[in-house]
Order: sequence, then structure tokens, then C-alpha cells
Amino acid sequence: MMEMMTRHAARLLLALTLASAVPSVWAQQANVSTDQDYHVALDLLPEQTAAVPGQTLWLALRMTHEERWHTYWVNPGDAGLPTEISWTLPAGVTAAEIVWPIPERFDLPADLVDFGYTGDISLLVPISVAADYSGATLPLVAAVKWYECDEVCIPGNATITLDLPIAATAEPVAEHASAFAQTRESQPRADIRLDATFHFSDAALNLTVQATEAIFEDATSIVFIPDEHGVVDYLAPQDITRQVSSLQLVQRQHTRVARSVPQRVGGLLLVDDADGRELAYQVQAAPQQGDFAALSAAAAAAPDLGIATVFLFALLGGLILNLMPCVFPVLSLKVLSLANARGSAAREQRLHGLAYTAGVMLSFFTLAAVLLTLQASGAAIGWGFQLQQPWIVAILIFVFFVMGLSMSGVVEFGTSLMG
Repeated sequence: MMEMMTRHAARLLLALTLASAVPSVWAQQANVSTDQDYHVALDLLPEQTAAVPGQTLWLALRMTHEERWHTYWVNPGDAGLPTEISWTLPAGVTAAEIVWPIPERFDLPADLVDFGYTGDISLLVPISVAADYSGATLPLVAAVKWYECDEVCIPGNATITLDLPIAATAEPVAEHASAFAQTRESQPRADIRLDATFHFSDAALNLTVQATEAIFEDATSIVFIPDEHGVVDYLAPQDITRQVSSLQLVQRQHTRVARSVPQRVGGLLLVDDADGRELAYQVQAAPQQGDFAALSAAAAAAPDLGIATVFLFALLGGLILNLMPCVFPVLSLKVLSLANARGSAAREQRLHGLAYTAGVMLSFFTLAAVLLTLQASGAAIGWGFQLQQPWIVAILIFVFFVMGLSMSGVVEFGTSLMG
């Protein structure tokens, strides 16, 4: 009896020893740190149970969107910014560019078109580990920035940490396989080469594509999505003339082309075949011979509006803005101030006007300086994004409510300071 118990104990000890030697998938869960609750949940998934020196480790940034919310592709379209990942990696470890899934097209109000993602998607990133990497583990830190949009857009940021073991061999993580397969299956076909050229004429992009195989023969739908903004007008139809293995696409150009002609036109060519499959092909088009130089010269010869015209339109825009419901009530404050100063000397009124103008200019220069400083420090913000922060909106609601009480005579405060 004692001998049998001893054998059982030895087997249990051996099993525990072997289990501790195999990297645990559940011990590799990423830690996600954010400054607030967002409408997109993030996770960082390794394709393998460990990192192997001298080999490439694939990671998936999984983004799970709440219903109606979306994030952006490498070309976000008319609004938004693509998701960015900034890596902090140990010496001998490098991260390559993001491998993007095929995006969706979003037709939004105000004639805006965006390209991005909904639902559950994964952005793939290959991590190269040097053959002489000697660390016991591979610490990964990913600082992620994204824009999530529904009726409003919210800039999001999170820091994800993941510590993987180092091993001589590694096994695939079965639970993560679908995340990688979903993105890889949507990638452009690498076995077919496309030769493409482009030129702009009659305010339209003319794209010519020649394939090495008959990929357009049974196509039921063909759509081109540029990978850079400012090439075409997304609302304009795509006029496509195709043969078995070639096509000619014409689409109205973006207004930006008149000012800056692109040196390349790239993107995705999405082809639906007779079986209902959507196949993607990578397009890298070069300008036709002599076309780029002629268009660049035409753009350089475009008329310059001049600083006086620019200021005239800025003044006109300011006058229109003063009639907006959000600005017009504030003018009553200035009207009251003018009414109270009607008996003052002309010099005093002039100084008051100059001080008022200087205050307005100083306020906007200060706001612009803060915005530029934040952008220079890496913050992905633009003018107006502050009004999409709930705490700023709450403060403004409180301030305007108190101002309303003061102006209606319910309570008065700060009169000595304003005087």
C-alpha cells in the first residue's frame, strides 16, 4: 500500500513539473490601462505561446467595437485618424508596420465618407526577435491611439503590456487562431502582380491596371479604395471599363489634387467574383510618363489668393459666426458694456475698444498655442475635440447656467471685478 502511494506521488510530482515547463496561455493575458471607459475594447494577443529568438512573433491588436461605433483604416477618409501603435521594446526586438484588414465604407451625414471598422477586428503586427536575444522573457509595451466615432468622435488611448516567455520552440495558441486568420484571409493576393499607371485629366483620376491573370473576367463588382486621402472625390461614381485582365477607372479627383499632385496612387482593388467572394488586390500606380511634371507645373501656376483676400474671407466668416445661436447671445454682454460707457470720454471708449480687441486676440492666440503644444507633444487632437470631452461640456453647462442666473438678475457676482 505504501509503495502504491509512493508511485502516485511520484507521478503527480512529474506531472506538475512538466506543466510548469510548458508556457501557460492564460498566464500571458495582456494588461490594458486606459484613462476612461471607451466604446472600443482592446486586447493584445500573441499567435504563439512563447517568443523564439531568431524568429518572427505575430501579435494581434484585437479591437471590439460597441454597436454603431467605428474606428479608422490607414486612410480614414474625410474625417478621423487611423489607429496608431507606438512600441516600447527591448534591444534586439523590432516591430514592423500594421497589417490592416479590409475596411468598410461609411457614408455619413454632410456628404462625408469614411473608411474603417466595426464589430470585432484584429490589426496584425510582426515582431522580429534577434537570434542573440538573451532575455528570460520578452516584455512588450504598446501605446495605442485611436478615434472611435458614432454621432460624436472620441480620441482614445491605452497602454497595453504583455510579458511573453522565451523558449527554443513555441506552439500556436488555439484560442487566438481565428483573430489572425480573419485578417490574413482578407489580405490582397500576393500571387498576382498588377502593373498600374495613373494620370489626372479633365479634373478626374484615370487609373489603368494590367493583371498577370484574368482576374476581371467573371467580376460582378469592382471597387477601388485609395490608401491616401485627397486623391479622389469619394462621392463621385467610379466609371470602370474592363477587359479579361485589365481595366480603366475614371473618378472625379479630390480638390486637393489641384494644389498638390500625388507622386503615386495606391490602394486596394476589391473584386467580387461570380461565387460571391470578395478578393483584394494591392495597387501601386506610378504616374504616366511626363504626366507628373506637367501637372505639377499647372498646380504651381494656380492663382494665389493673397493675404488680403484671405483676411477678407476670415472677416466674413467671423461676421457669419456672430449670428450663430451659440455666439449671438454673448454679444449682449458687449452691448451692455457699450451702453454703460456711452457717457465716457472718446479717448476712454477708444482705449476700451482696443483692450477688448487685444483680449480677444490674446485669448485665441493662447488657445492656438495650447493646441499646437499638445499636438507637438504627440496628442492626436484638433480644433473642436475639446467639446467632445464630457467633463469640458459639463463645466460649460455649469458656467452658462450661472451666467444666465446673473444676467437675469437672480444673483449677481463678480461685478466689482468686471468694473
